[in-house]
Amino acid sequence: STSHLKAMPRVVPKPKLTPTGQWKLRITIPRALRAQGFAGGKRELIEYHPPCSAPQARAWAGRIHLEFCAALDAARSNPAAAISGPEQQAFRRLFHKQKDQNAAAASGAIFDQHLAALMATHNVRLSTADHQQFANEWDAIASKPGGDKVLEALAVLTGNRVDHDSELAAWLSLHNATAKTRKIYEADVRAYLDAVGREEPFVREVFVTWHNDQLRRGGITLKTLKRKCSALRGYQAHLLEVGAIAEHSPEAAPLTGLSTHKKRASVASIETKPWSDAEIWALYTTAQQEQRHTLAAAMALAIFTGGRIESLFRIKASDVNLDDQTLVIGAEGDKTDAGANRLIPLARPLLPTIETLMAATSTPSDYLLPSSSKTAKRSDPQGKAFGRLKERLLNQPGRAKSFHSFRKSMITKLANQVQAPRQIIADIVGHEDKRDVTMGLYRQRSTPEQMREFLDQLHYEGWTP
Repeated sequence: STSHLKAMPRVVPKPKLTPTGQWKLRITIPRALRAQGFAGGKRELIEYHPPCSAPQARAWAGRIHLEFCAALDAARSNPAAAISGPEQQAFRRLFHKQKDQNAAAASGAIFDQHLAALMATHNVRLSTADHQQFANEWDAIASKPGGDKVLEALAVLTGNRVDHDSELAAWLSLHNATAKTRKIYEADVRAYLDAVGREEPFVREVFVTWHNDQLRRGGITLKTLKRKCSALRGYQAHLLEVGAIAEHSPEAAPLTGLSTHKKRASVASIETKPWSDAEIWALYTTAQQEQRHTLAAAMALAIFTGGRIESLFRIKASDVNLDDQTLVIGAEGDKTDAGANRLIPLARPLLPTIETLMAATSTPSDYLLPSSSKTAKRSDPQGKAFGRLKERLLNQPGRAKSFHSFRKSMITKLANQVQAPRQIIADIVGHEDKRDVTMGLYRQRSTPEQMREFLDQLHYEGWTP
């Protein structure tokens, strides 16, 4: 339970590396609890982990210690019953791994204790006639009102059924990640379980079928799919470590080695495509009509500067020079070094938008585009708003066309319609060709005057700011 997680001692015994490459963890059991029969009177708990890195070993030790402390906490609070509920499950798993008679006896006693408590809770009583009528005790229990709840709880206790809600919470509580990342991982795992079911979700064939279905559907980037797979592998590893999945069961097979040719095929299917002039005009005018002026201004900046969305939301009033009609993009850094601190001219069609944005600023340190973001990524709210807009307006789900498509539209026009030199285009949008040493590494950037004649030729059908 989460209350026990909060009460867990801060100091976790460190695993020791053995000469065989395995990691050994020893946890001493308090004498008072040994006298009560806790853990069969054993002096200490000893666990082994196959060869792995030191950080992985420490994470494993933390999980074992967490379960052990939960069992101790329950034993202290309820000596007669030793442990109960989720703590019994965790404790039983620990000792189920031990290959000696004392451990088997201890886990058997816990099981019997738990069974008796469940039957009392659900008012299930078996008579001599019940034992004679049914082939085994479990069929007899199943025939009674409330018996299904007893068997369901026992299935979770023995590992025949996984309580994914509890296990997912336990895994996330130990995950060394930010709160935002843990929330994303939880959503990934829950979406997967909803898609494939909770009976045997980690059978390799089930996972591969789901994985390939994600690729066939499209609308998901390889980066997102990789994140989802990482979350699922991490959760599967947790289930294996706590004994919720048996080591030699079908669900223990590694979720790796997926076909790479499917990944390559999916790259083409989700490659970002440019917006047409008609689509750009529809997106821009709709944003204006719906009073989404910040989003509309960001679109205008994108099609005349080629800036990435976060770079556009990082432009400050001090980066704009209306007298020279120039703009610095990437003053706070950009995705690449080539994109940082690039001085470009303001295209004539963009001037009215820039002047409006500048009039709304009070100091040179004010950002040109306001943001309500509560994270470090200023563009996040408008990026999501744009995603909803293009799906609703143009039926464009996924990332085949995205805000980044404005950048591609501009580059396409500069190359195909304006026929600007390659190095001019690269300097405007912040690309660097490291394969060409002369033009990529040693050439100085073009001046705003050299860029201006090409930027001023940019034309989008129907465009009026």
